Amino acid sequence: MKLRVRFWLAVALAVAACPGLAGWWWMSRLHDPWRASKPFRIGFYILRPFTDVAPDGSPRGPAIEAINEAARRRHIPVQWVYTPEGVESALPSGKVDLWPLVAELPEWRKRFHITGPWITISLWMATLESSGIISPGDTAGRSLMFRDSSLQAHLVRDNFPLSRLMRGQFSSAEILEAVCSGKAEAGIIIGSNGQAGN
Repeated sequence: MKLRVRFWLAVALAVAACPGLAGWWWMSRLHDPWRASKPFRIGFYILRPFTDVAPDGSPRGPAIEAINEAARRRHIPVQWVYTPEGVESALPSGKVDLWPLVAELPEWRKRFHITGPWITISLWMATLESSGIISPGDTAGRSLMFRDSSLQAHLVRDNFPLSRLMRGQFSSAEILEAVCSGKAEAGIIIGSNGQAGN
């Protein structure tokens, strides 16, 4: 008799647990990115060499290729959206869902969820040896050319406050050319150290 009661008690507990387990399973499936009903919109702009726009208007560059390959392997639908206004406007406005490369600035950490790094980007100051500029402080009153982006504007504001700023949508090659030709006395260029993310 005791065995029969235990058996039916176990059956009753199992039946009672089934809706909860089924609900948990269903909710986990709903939030699974593999089961997205529409593509995740990923914003990008021209940030050579990492992201660029091909002549046909399609996105290209190693950051785009890496994310496309990861999404392909996991069957996660993605759609690239050219957003020259950048992450600070595109994400809060809802124009895009994700952004491939952002700096870990304190103010951005408060506004956005930033994952662990999958690539490290370095910024370098380039000058002619003959200029005598060997540190950011040496650029006071001298021309400094840089790409007008949120990251570089933040860096310049904190480290080169007394420089004569030349900002624009310059590539690193254009900045180096300007420094070498004497159009700018110093420039900020992008370098990188690709690494596998954790």
